[in-house]
Amino acid sequence: MDNVAKRLDAMRKEGAAKEKQQKEAVHALEQIEAKAKRSYQKNVANFQEARDTHAQALNDQEEGNKRKYRICNSFSC
Repeated sequence: MDNVAKRLDAMRKEGAAKEKQQKEAVHALEQIEAKAKRSYQKNVANFQEARDTHAQALNDQEEGNKRKYRICNSFSC
């Protein structure tokens, strides 16, 4: 009977260790997912900022060309 009790105790410990390991793995995956999400959001924000900056530069360039065209037409360039 003592052997059976030892075996049951070992099985309980093994089950607890597996459960702990599984919880740690889940926690690690959640941390990885959170970090990936933050990184993705940062990349999206950087991309949007670059896109907006580029669009503004194009608009500024277009406005400059329009002004240059108007000035040249006034002075018959």
